[in-house]
Amino acid sequence: MRCLSHCPSSACSSFSAPARMHQAPAPASMGWSSFLDLSEEQLVPDTIAETNFPGGGKMDEERENMFLLWNFDVGSSILKLGHLDEIKQITPKLKALIEGNSDFKVDIEGRASQTGTKNQQLSERRANAVKDALVKEGIPASKINVDAVSDTKSLGGVSQENYARNRAVRVTAAPRLAPPPIERKSTADQFPDCQIQLTNDMDMKAGGKVDYVSVNLGTKRLQAGDENDPGMVFTVAAGLQGGCNGEVEFVQNVQTYREFILKDRSRTTLSSSSFMLDTTDPYCSQHFSNSPQVIVDAANDSPSQGVPSLAEPMIHTVEVRDDFRMFVLFKPAGQARKALQVGVWSFVAQLRNTDPRFDEGELKLDSAVSRVTPSIGSAQNTKAMPVLSPNITDLKWTVTSQVADPLATTLANIFNKKRQIKPCPPKRGKP
Repeated sequence: MRCLSHCPSSACSSFSAPARMHQAPAPASMGWSSFLDLSEEQLVPDTIAETNFPGGGKMDEERENMFLLWNFDVGSSILKLGHLDEIKQITPKLKALIEGNSDFKVDIEGRASQTGTKNQQLSERRANAVKDALVKEGIPASKINVDAVSDTKSLGGVSQENYARNRAVRVTAAPRLAPPPIERKSTADQFPDCQIQLTNDMDMKAGGKVDYVSVNLGTKRLQAGDENDPGMVFTVAAGLQGGCNGEVEFVQNVQTYREFILKDRSRTTLSSSSFMLDTTDPYCSQHFSNSPQVIVDAANDSPSQGVPSLAEPMIHTVEVRDDFRMFVLFKPAGQARKALQVGVWSFVAQLRNTDPRFDEGELKLDSAVSRVTPSIGSAQNTKAMPVLSPNITDLKWTVTSQVADPLATTLANIFNKKRQIKPCPPKRGKP
């Protein structure tokens, strides 16, 4: 069993805040719609008036299944012909992802540029316009999750193109993680001298909770699950027969996206373009010998992201999107591993600041999008093998600073993904 944490206190405690930083919680009565409609203090003064950008409705695929529909007209939520054409193009892909996936959600996020004064309402209207278009194309409304972030994710730098990219709606869907399933009741064809049969599917159960909690005086943590319930728990039982010595083990892969956007509009991003090994190899093992016997193996995962408390007033948003594949592998002594099953799950979470002013406010959990899925389910049989290298901890954050933020590099180091590894559970089995 390994409990995973991405920013332990030892990594976050080294943060040294500038003198101008202090934490000032927003009034309890202030809601999302009220504080996001305030005119934001302009850290970089606008030098040009915002106007419509030529070229019609546009779309960029920022990463797999993350589409940015941009270039809405100033102050408008009306979809252009280019937007409608792009929505028609991505709809078949979204339908294929939805099929057979009861927990699947399409996240729609409305955005606005930083020049308006009613940006929250405008970003909501844009998001709902895209939702209506997707529903018209056949995407069930129940599969669509709508959120609006006002101008909190707008690009820095004063240009008409940047303004146009800020007048946008992002459509995001988790990749279809499960490889094509296969029918297999035993491994006799693969291992003539050592047979294993799964006595149940790999059971998956989510803790069902996403939380933002204080770890110590200097650190907070955005996490899946809590100290009582991990983000996701996996359990598998297998019956062995024949001359068996070896191990059953879990190996997890992850495709990750994590982004911090500061109030000066600089941003720090970690994004993997494909699935990579998550933590060590193997993730968790259960050794066996003297078969026949039944073994029960278990592992859990509680992904999280650390945030230095003193940095909160400087941050607009924190976004986490982790998609996981948890494999069960079978490895007789002296032979190669073979995949038995794969379980598919996701952790999505977002924090938003309660005050648009540069060094004010605190981060609060955005419950409209934060979730762990599936809530409960079973894995599938598979022929696919996990990626065994490189390790996810080798990934580096990418700093994109359009306004020369002196803290960006420091924050990138602080927010780097860390892991705390706990020992696997004791061996359980019976002759």
